[in-house]
Formats: sequence, structure tokens, C-alpha cells
Amino acid sequence: MAVKLDTSATDFLAPAENCIKPVQTKRKAVKVGDPESILDEVALKEAVKVSLNDCLACSGCVTTAESILVQLQSTEEVYKQLAENKERVSRGEAPHKMVASIAPQACASLAAYFRCSVIEAFQKLTWVLQNRLSVSVVIDTVWAQNISLLETSREFVANYQKYKAQGATAAPMPLLASACPGWICYAEKTHPEFIPLISTAKSPQAIV
Repeated sequence: MAVKLDTSATDFLAPAENCIKPVQTKRKAVKVGDPESILDEVALKEAVKVSLNDCLACSGCVTTAESILVQLQSTEEVYKQLAENKERVSRGEAPHKMVASIAPQACASLAAYFRCSVIEAFQKLTWVLQNRLSVSVVIDTVWAQNISLLETSREFVANYQKYKAQGATAAPMPLLASACPGWICYAEKTHPEFIPLISTAKSPQAIV
């Protein structure tokens, strides 16, 4: 399911309540061999207030377009589509085709947990998705990651050659690359001066 965001959306939502997360810890001296001192440090955690300027919109709480994107990419939407497919099959209708993409990090984590090879973990996960959840197509994103790395390396070489020949005005350096949309959003919101340095290569998920 592809979703196109409306980049002209300006309906920024005001926070209904403060975004508070207990992540700040007051540091104190920890005595070696004294577990009580460690427990005291954990108990001293205080809530940290995050303003809207610090928010990366990772949960889609800034514009309605981003909110729709998160809703359509959530686990609730997957369960909704699975339930709808079951109803369609019961009525004798063809189910909607579902496509799942698997990141190599997920396969590596499952392989480490179940003590098997990465290939075996991918094969078992594919079997579960296709036979238990009726997913039509399962895609391994390793090839997309390789393409992304290749395009990033080509862009770096081209920019570096221009930088050496014509200077920073032709190709500003260094080249910053990240497949994490949260980091890109953070750079755009808090460090706009970094935008010319960000690689134009697509992330593996965008390539898929």
C-alpha cells in the first residue's frame, strides 16, 4: 500500500498535552559492590518535558497527512487487512494482495534468538507470513540496501572529485547519509544548514 504525503499541509496540530518521558536520571556516586546505590540512581529518574520544537513527528502528530501515513502503516492496519481478507474469502471473493518487506536486521535478530542461520530465519519468517497470515509476496530488502549503499558511494565519489577540483561551492562536503527518516526529519527541523550535505540516495525502504 503506497501513501503519498501532501507536502503543502500546514495544519500543524497543537499538542493536547505535554509530551513527557521519564528518561532523565540524576547521577550520583555508585559504590562498588553496593546494589542499593544503583537502585537509588534508578529511582531518581525524573520526567522530561519535550516541546513541539523538539518533536521529530515520528508518531505522525504534526500534520494530518503524517497522521494518516502512520495509521496506514501501523500494526492495527495490518490486522484490519487480514480480517478483511478472511471475510472476502468467506464470501467467495478474491482477497487483497499483501506485500511484506523484511529488513536484514530483523532476520539477524530472529536468527540470534532462535540460534539459526540468517537464511533459515528468513525462510521460516517467509513461511509464517505466507501460510499463516496469507501474505502474497515477501521481499528481502538486502538487495535494496546494497543499491542504496552503491548509489551513496557513487554520489560521494562524484562530490569529492568536484570538491577537489572546484572547491566547496561546487560540492559541499562532507556527505551525510542515513536510511533513518527520523534523522532526516531531525536535520531538516533543527539543523537546516545540513540539508545541502545530505545524500540524495533513497533509503532501502524507499527503493522497495
